Amino acid sequence: MAFLFLLPWQTRFIWHYGELNGGYWEYGTFSIYATEILLWIILILFFIQHFLRKEFWIELKEKPPRIFLILLLLFLALSAVLSENFWVSYNFVFRILEAMAFFVILSKAKDPLNQNERDSSVASPPQNDRLKLALWAGAAAQGALAVWQFLTQNIWASKWLGMAGQEAGNLGPSVIEFADQRWL
Repeated sequence: MAFLFLLPWQTRFIWHYGELNGGYWEYGTFSIYATEILLWIILILFFIQHFLRKEFWIELKEKPPRIFLILLLLFLALSAVLSENFWVSYNFVFRILEAMAFFVILSKAKDPLNQNERDSSVASPPQNDRLKLALWAGAAAQGALAVWQFLTQNIWASKWLGMAGQEAGNLGPSVIEFADQRWL
């Protein structure tokens, strides 16, 4: 739930700036998002919880992966190997694999806080509702920040939120000019 709450926030650490023809190139920029670090912690814990148990491997033998999944993984590997810039392709293929792994985690998620199995007198919302609420709350918090920035016409600098300081009166930020006014 913490990952889904933080997902709309796109704070990232850039370790290599991409350059193309002497200018900045976003697709060639290598970075790691703060939520990716949390995702990898979740993936490692999921691996420990599921893959090290014998029941998982028995279930995998009984229900092997679909041919579509195998073909997709082969296509992704082939496209990275045959691309003109391997590292850029690898970066995007890696992100696709992260998304697929997170989908597996969401599909296998069990609610440790759900008391319905232990005590039927306590009603708690199902896991899917909690996951939706966590994602919605993160998006609502980011939306509230955006509304506040628009109303104040000021964006303060924050390295933790990945925001550069911007004011409507300064040159550089994207603005709309209308009747002697500049709006961020």
